[in-house]
Amino acid sequence: MNVNTEDITVPWGQAPDQADHTYGKWRLAVFQDVQESLDGTKLYYLYDPTSDENCITTGGRKGGTSLVVFDTRRKCFVSEILLRVQGRVKFIFALPTPSFTGGTSFALVSQSEDYGTFSLHFWRIHVSADGLSLAQEPAPLLNAPISYDGDFICALREDIPEVVFISGPGLRITRINAEVNSPQEPVTTFTVPQADLTHFYDGFLSKGNVYFVSASPDGTLDYTRVHILSLQTQQLTTQYCQPDPQRGTPPPRREAGIDSIAGFIILAGGELEYESGEIVRLVDYWVLDLTTFTWSQIAAQMPIPLIEPRVTAGNSGNIYIWGDFDQPLPGMPPTGTHLRILRVTGLNTLNPPPYDQAINYNQ
Repeated sequence: MNVNTEDITVPWGQAPDQADHTYGKWRLAVFQDVQESLDGTKLYYLYDPTSDENCITTGGRKGGTSLVVFDTRRKCFVSEILLRVQGRVKFIFALPTPSFTGGTSFALVSQSEDYGTFSLHFWRIHVSADGLSLAQEPAPLLNAPISYDGDFICALREDIPEVVFISGPGLRITRINAEVNSPQEPVTTFTVPQADLTHFYDGFLSKGNVYFVSASPDGTLDYTRVHILSLQTQQLTTQYCQPDPQRGTPPPRREAGIDSIAGFIILAGGELEYESGEIVRLVDYWVLDLTTFTWSQIAAQMPIPLIEPRVTAGNSGNIYIWGDFDQPLPGMPPTGTHLRILRVTGLNTLNPPPYDQAINYNQ
């Protein structure tokens, strides 16, 4: 199967949808996260007005704390769903089980601060059958929020409906049932001896394990190894990675998009900065097979070089690469950035593209 990348930001070659008159402002917003609906017809963008207001390229806040709904067929925003939760929203995860209405169900994570103490709140959200409103107000998953200090990672398991919260100091793991109907205690909490979250670049869940990737001394991703934490045995091991037989490992980069889908870690885009100060935006795709621990470059590329791209793997198998782009579409302000959305299908063809297609945008 061929890998196909489609820019679904707007209905190219067609007149703008009427919904753009009402919801077009969201094309200029900064979002925290996104997830796909169960039927693949909608994307739910998580919006924090404070983050948008603090961004100098998007023109200030567009509304309140919301899920903003993007229709993948009409290729425009079609609704905004206000969220009444404590704290600032950070992450959203689409659950494989529908809501009681037949719509999509989500786990939501928000963050609050009280006199320098940070806490995370975990919520269950049910969307209506038409996907355009909430079926009921967000409900807490836990009896109490979880306080933490320093860095943290939140991710959803694909094998069972659990959110895994990884925090410091040290390496503390908390597993949370995301499909309970009333607040509960965490499924379990444990600490990994002689390990520290600050030693890792990021972490991803797949096949019942947490796969931690490391950072090189210059702050770029270290492609040579991964550290594997079994959620069952609670043991941490290290696995060295093999390069693509033809292309080696991904070029060192910053600000890349990275996510996991069952059995693979997906890497897209990012930036290279040369000693001369020249910035090169990358448009390549790579995957790390978590069975063979071998990197492969994908025979496809992003049609445009996004600024700090984000990667989101949908339950449908679709991959969404999204982020800011600084060349305005017709009718947009001449300066600043806007949201671009790329949908990638068939991401299982592992033949590498020609070298001249891997890096071809100088910005």
